[in-house]
Amino acid sequence: MKTRKIIKLYIYILFSILLTGFYACEDNPNEEPTCSIIFPINGDEIDGGDILTISVIANDPDGELSKISIIINGIQKSTCSGSPCQFNWDTSGENSGSYNITVTAYDNNGSSTNAETIVYIKYKPVADFILNNENISYISIMEGTSITFNDITTNNPTEWLWNFGDGASSTEQNPTHIYVNEGLFTVSLTASNSDGSGTKIKPDLIKVNKKVMNIPCPDSPTVTDKDGNVYKTVQIGSQCWMAENLRVGIPIDGSLDQTNNGIIEKYSYNNLITNCDIYGGLYQWDEMMQYNAPNDYESFGTIKGICPDGWHIPTSFEINLLISYLGGTEGDVGGKLKESGLSHWSAPNYGATNESGFTALPSGTRNEDGSFTELGEEFIMWSSQRIRNSSTIDNMGLSFDNPWYYAKMFPNSVNIGWAVRCIKDR
Repeated sequence: MKTRKIIKLYIYILFSILLTGFYACEDNPNEEPTCSIIFPINGDEIDGGDILTISVIANDPDGELSKISIIINGIQKSTCSGSPCQFNWDTSGENSGSYNITVTAYDNNGSSTNAETIVYIKYKPVADFILNNENISYISIMEGTSITFNDITTNNPTEWLWNFGDGASSTEQNPTHIYVNEGLFTVSLTASNSDGSGTKIKPDLIKVNKKVMNIPCPDSPTVTDKDGNVYKTVQIGSQCWMAENLRVGIPIDGSLDQTNNGIIEKYSYNNLITNCDIYGGLYQWDEMMQYNAPNDYESFGTIKGICPDGWHIPTSFEINLLISYLGGTEGDVGGKLKESGLSHWSAPNYGATNESGFTALPSGTRNEDGSFTELGEEFIMWSSQRIRNSSTIDNMGLSFDNPWYYAKMFPNSVNIGWAVRCIKDR
């Protein structure tokens, strides 16, 4: 009897313990984890191509986190095993638009909590520009000079607003502007598309000086080459040019090519030294460059070549500045460069005024086969630059029968002999 009472007591105690545990479980259920996206903030705009760092903090108050999952627009991007959690999202290649970032924190009991935020990727234009297809930080020009502004903005702009600094503006993509007053001008470009806009400002980019030409260069009225030949000079805008064709060097027969032998060699038209005395020498391009040509098409006034000390072979950009200063695409620019009259030019020497004082003489051409042509009819001078991705050298030509300027584009033209005009270093 006593044994039965003891057994009943044990059963009661065990039942009480189980019942207490049951109610204890109901009073303390599993708590879900917490989860927060610290960055980015809902509604943030992201520049396309940037790296966006997504930062998450999560916690499980009554256990441990098993993982944190980061999903962007329904695509799993990353998981972390604990908190804090970060994921660097490279937005390169993503399209413009909204992106839903969903972060889910899981605990070790299988519960989870989500956090969401929306960001917007936008490809606003990154505005930038160059001048006359050259990447330069400063330019000095004369009144009346035209400058072409080349848009190099990225991210597909659709609208442009230029401020040229002198009160004028333009909405063209690549405008040309003529500066008519002297001063120092800051230029800005604002480029826009459906995602927004960007602005590029270049302070004190363009200095405009009073128009000057047809006078000797103030600090260098003459210049002397290594052979003792003395040349007149002419100031045209901000540039100081030789006013005569170069004639330095030892004459060789037109049937021979000039060579890299440490001696400056030249051709005299029809192998007559008297022609060289009047019209200057004719030089192959490599000889003129003294076999120091740049590896690519770009050369920024750094090639002295056969010019006197302090002078160099003109670049395409410098020739274009000369042309621009004299009126750019106006039809009579060539006439402003040619010596007037018929003392050296053949009739009709159309449009020749020599307004610039450049005094171009028709020095002709030494051809690849060693023959000579066009004396009295054509002036062609070399530049130091190749045409992009070609074997053709840029040049400037003038003719007796029109007032224009032009360039003769011959493949492998380096073997031709043309005139040389040097320009003073700045």
